[in-house]
Amino acid sequence: MLTASGFSQGLYLSYGAFCKKLEEKTISDLGKLISIQDEGDRYEAVFTDPSGRMLMLKLSKGEVFQAFERTGERYSLEGFEAIFVGNKLMSMLLIYLPEPDATVVLSSNVSMQKSLLEKLALDSGITALKPDATDWPAMIPLSQRLDGRVLRIVTKPSTTEGYRFEVVVDFWCDENLIASIDRLKTSFTDRNDFIEMDDMLLISKGESIGQITYCSSTSSKMTFGYYIR
Repeated sequence: MLTASGFSQGLYLSYGAFCKKLEEKTISDLGKLISIQDEGDRYEAVFTDPSGRMLMLKLSKGEVFQAFERTGERYSLEGFEAIFVGNKLMSMLLIYLPEPDATVVLSSNVSMQKSLLEKLALDSGITALKPDATDWPAMIPLSQRLDGRVLRIVTKPSTTEGYRFEVVVDFWCDENLIASIDRLKTSFTDRNDFIEMDDMLLISKGESIGQITYCSSTSSKMTFGYYIR
């Protein structure tokens, strides 16, 4: 059985891009960078300054507001959804970035004003980072590509017998994506579980591609795999 394997687990923004941004001199207000780690579904960086204050800056996959909505203040910050949590011992600011589908979490081991955390988070440049490049490989002709809002495209050698490459594409679900599935089913051979094209197969990681007729919501995501002979 063919499966569109394992590319939806990590963030849609590379660890290298995260590190590069945090190593720029423009973020020196956060303090001295003492560690950066890739935890798989999140990236973490820790800063400290001479006063002993420590700041942790995390980029977590998806929207992680649920655990903080009861104790925090939810509001809009520069067009982003945000939550501020603060007490006498610590402060935390969460900012959801819809384009890379990730949440910036900036937390301090001391109480800090919301306005200062906001400035530090925005000035860091993390909120302006974009998802990794989403260029289609030339081996998939324009007529055989799905349309819509792409989150990520990954090409790798195939481990499935009879196929040379696998191209896995993550999409936000919208009307353009659904329409393009219908177009490909009509233009090529619809096998219900997959679409058979000239020299490749297209499958869905979720339900059979022939059964996809709508989006459960505009914030849902779908993963597809092209298997190229």
